[in-house]
Amino acid sequence: MGTIVGKPVSAGYAIGQICIYKVETLECDCISVAQDCICRELDRLDKALKGTEAQVKKLLARSVDGSDDSYAIFEGYLEIITDEELRKDMESYIKDNLVSFDTAVYEISKQYIQDMLELDDPYLRARAEDFKQIFRMIKTASSGADDCSLALQQRKEPFILAAKEVGPADMESIDTSLLQGILVETGSKTSHAAILSRGLGIPMVSGIKDIYDVLAEGELCVVDGGCGKVICAPDEKTVAAYTERMDQAKEEKEACLAYLDKEALTKDGTHITLYANIGSEDDVPGVLENKADGIGLFRTEFLFMKNGGAVLPTEEEQFRSYKLVLEKMEGRPVIFRTLDAGGDKNISALAIAKEENPFLGLRAVRYCLRNPEVFKTQLRALLRAAVYGNARIMLPMIISKEEIRQAKDMIADGIAQCKKDGVPVAEQVPLGIMIETPAAAVMAAELAKEAAFFSIGTNDLTQYTLAVDRGNEAIADLYSESHPAVLHLIAHVIRCGRQAGIPVDVCGEMAGNTDFTEQLLACGLREFSMSPIHILRIKRRLAQLTVRPDNVE
Repeated sequence: MGTIVGKPVSAGYAIGQICIYKVETLECDCISVAQDCICRELDRLDKALKGTEAQVKKLLARSVDGSDDSYAIFEGYLEIITDEELRKDMESYIKDNLVSFDTAVYEISKQYIQDMLELDDPYLRARAEDFKQIFRMIKTASSGADDCSLALQQRKEPFILAAKEVGPADMESIDTSLLQGILVETGSKTSHAAILSRGLGIPMVSGIKDIYDVLAEGELCVVDGGCGKVICAPDEKTVAAYTERMDQAKEEKEACLAYLDKEALTKDGTHITLYANIGSEDDVPGVLENKADGIGLFRTEFLFMKNGGAVLPTEEEQFRSYKLVLEKMEGRPVIFRTLDAGGDKNISALAIAKEENPFLGLRAVRYCLRNPEVFKTQLRALLRAAVYGNARIMLPMIISKEEIRQAKDMIADGIAQCKKDGVPVAEQVPLGIMIETPAAAVMAAELAKEAAFFSIGTNDLTQYTLAVDRGNEAIADLYSESHPAVLHLIAHVIRCGRQAGIPVDVCGEMAGNTDFTEQLLACGLREFSMSPIHILRIKRRLAQLTVRPDNVE
C-alpha cells in the first residue's frame, strides 16, 4: 500500500481500478515541406478544422439534455474553432515557414496557450487547458481519428481515469456513469474538466507527478478528492474505511435532497434567506433547481472576460444578458455586482497597467469611477434590464461614502439619458455595497446612510483584515475566516445594518461552508449567498441549529 498526495480539485471518494489514458500529444519535431506541398498541408488544415467543428457540434448535441456547464463549454469551443483568426494564424504559419500541418498546430498552440498562461486572472489562465484540448482535437481530426481512445469508450466496468491531462471533450466521449474518479498530472480547480467533475460529483485529484510511472493499469486504488490523496493497492481495512465514508456521503446527499422543497428554517423556526452566487446566465438553471430565494451575487465581470477579455461587451450585449437572468428568475431578487476588474481579474481590453500589488490597486469601483465611459455603459445596461425584473445593483471594494455618491450621480445621469433617448428604464433600483475592506466594516454605520443593503465579501474581508494573501500557499495556514477579528467585523456590520433597517448578507465562500453556519448565525446573520450546489446542505445544517436569543433582535 502506498499513498500519493496531489491537489484536491473535486471532493468525494472513489474505489476502483486504474485505467491509464494516454492522450494525443501536440509536441512534434519541426517538419519542413517543399513549396509545391503547401497546398496538401493547407488541405489537411481545412479537413481538420471541419472535422473538429463537426465533433464539437456532436458534443453540443449530446449536452442539450445534460449539463448546462458542458453545453456552455462546447459553445465556447465552437466559437474558437470557427474563428477566422485561428485559421489565418495557422495558414500563415504553414505558408511563411514552409512547414507541415502538424508543426503549425504545435507552434501556434504554444503561442495561444502561453498567451493565456501569462494572464493574471486564474480563471483565464485555466482556459489554457481548453486551448490545449482544442488543438489536440484539431491534430487528430486531420487523420479522422477519434481523440478519445476506443478502449476507453468500450469499457463496461467502473474505473478510475489516470492521465497527464483531461479535457471536457474527453469526459463527454466516455460513459461517465462508469467513471468513478479522475487523476491527472496537470489541471487546476478552475479548469473546465474540474467544473464538470464537480457538477457530476466525480472526485478529482491533480498534481500527480510522473503519473504514468507511479500508477499502473488495472491497479486498485482509493481516491480522496477532498484532501487530494490517492492510496494505491489499499489493504482491506482501508477499503472498508473508505467504503463506509462513501456510504455516509451517499446518505448525507439523500438527506439533503429531502430539504429541496422545504423552507430554510432553524430548529426553533427562524427563517433564513438563501441566495445563490453565479457568474453568467448559464448558471441560472442551477439556481432554480436548488430553489434559491434569489441571486445574491451576479459576477458581471465574467461577461467582460468572454473571448479572452480582448473586446469589451457593448451596452446591448450587457443589457440582453442581464435581462435574460431577470426574466428567468421571475421576480426573485437579483443582485448585480458592478464590474470587479483588477486584482486577480486582468481584462486586457481595460488596459489596466501592471501593478506592484494589484489587490490594493486600481480595481473594482476604483477603476469604474476613474473610467466613467465603461461604468456608465454598464449602469445604463443594468437600469434598462431592471425594467424586466427585481434587480439590485451592488458596488464592490467601497471604502467611503463619496464613492457611493459618485456612483449615484452616474446612475442619475444614466436614467436621464435613457429617458431622453426614449428607452424604457427603471428609476428606483436599490443600490447596495460590498463590505470587503476593514475600512468599510468599521465605517458600516455611516455607509448604511447611503446604501440600500450590505453584502459582506468574506474572502477579501478576511484577506485584508489578516494581511494574508489568500492565494499564497506558503501562508495558507494563516488565512482563517473564523479569526476573532474577522468575526468581530462581520458581527459589527450586521449590527449596523440592522440598526439602519437595511438587509445584510454574506456572499463569500464562508456562507456555503457548514463549518461556519453556526458562527454566522451567532453574529446575527439571516441572509446567506453561496454557490447553488451548497444550498441544500446549508438548509439541512440550519435545521439542526437554534438561534441564540441575544441574536434575534
